[in-house]
Parts: sequence; C-alpha cells; structure tokens
Amino acid sequence: MLGKLGWSLIERTTLTYAVRKYNSYCNGMYLDLGCGNKEYMEFFKVNNYIGVDVSKDSKADILCDAHFLPFKNECFDSVLCTQMLEHVQNPNKVCSEVVRILKPQGTILLTVPMIWELHEEPNDYYRYTKYGISFLLKKNGFKILHVESRGGGGKVIGQMISLFIKGVTDKPLFKYLIFPFVFLCQMLFVLLDKLDKTQKLTLGYVIVAKKDCGD
Repeated sequence: MLGKLGWSLIERTTLTYAVRKYNSYCNGMYLDLGCGNKEYMEFFKVNNYIGVDVSKDSKADILCDAHFLPFKNECFDSVLCTQMLEHVQNPNKVCSEVVRILKPQGTILLTVPMIWELHEEPNDYYRYTKYGISFLLKKNGFKILHVESRGGGGKVIGQMISLFIKGVTDKPLFKYLIFPFVFLCQMLFVLLDKLDKTQKLTLGYVIVAKKDCGD
C-alpha cells in the first residue's frame, strides 16, 4: 500500500481512467511507446501488441530510442504513449517518428504531465500545457480529436501533499504511521476537486489524435 500506487494514488487513478476511457481508439497493429512494465496491456483488444522502451528494466519486446524507431513507414494502426514525452530530449522528433510509422488515419492515445515532481532524473525535460501538446501534435501532422484534463486543482493539491510528505523523511516507520492521514487527505481533495470547474490547475492531459491525411 505504501508503494508507488499509494503515494501516487491520485495520479495513477487519473491515468488508468484516461486510458480505459479512450482505449477504443487503439486497435489493429498496436505500439506501446515507452511501455515500461506494460501496465495498460490488459485494457486493449488488439491484433498485435508490441511494447518498446529504452530501459533494460522494462518488459519491452524491443529496446530502442524513441527518436529512431526501428519500424517501416505506415505499419501501425495505433500508438499508446503514457507519461513518456517529458523524458525525451526532442519531443518534436519523437512525434514525427510516430506519424511516420502510423498508417493513414492511425491514432495516438497520449498522456503528458503538467504538474509533477522531478522523476527519472536526469532524464526529465518537459511539462506540457494543453496548448503546447496540441501545437506539437498538429505541427507533426496530427488532427486533435480529444484533449481532457486529468483532474483539477483539488486532485493536484491532494497529490502534491502526498508527495511532499513522502519526501520529508526516509524513515519507514514514520511513513507507515502517517500514510493513513495521507490517504484520507487525498480522498478529501478528490471530493473537493468537483468544485474546480476550470481545471486550469491539473496533473496533466490525455490527448487522442489521428494522423491527418487531409480528408
């Protein structure tokens, strides 16, 4: 309970909800770009699932750099990319590679952070607004279908309190004792999140886009 999911409960919940909500856009020949441990694999019914990652500690089928994907042009129907684009030095190049390997009308389901702590250092380069990620995708030949915030200010505050307390000390006993308070705090702010109608303060975004062939 005190693992990654516990301290990052709100973040992980919003990500899972986003992927499950829009998983119908992923079909056919499917690429999980930055797949990690393939935690979202069960949500997709696709003909062929290929996971790629740069980390040897991942469960990737293929280890590669996202800037140079080892695939032929127009060979995938859909791409999933969750919380990876902040870790690449040249996101413009990565987006152009995704367009290259997607078939005409192929789709990408993408999540990016806006407010989050430094992680996987030193390979942590960017945070995205909805306007920034939309501009990046359109620039590389995508048509935006959906852009949705992953929570509002309540979820941000609840999640940041959790991460702050986790970082206060490395003593396991303190963390076990304080975690029930942290959990209740997260749940309180999840409820308060319903009051935020603007969602200008958000953990990040989920975006669905398709390869724009001009039709």
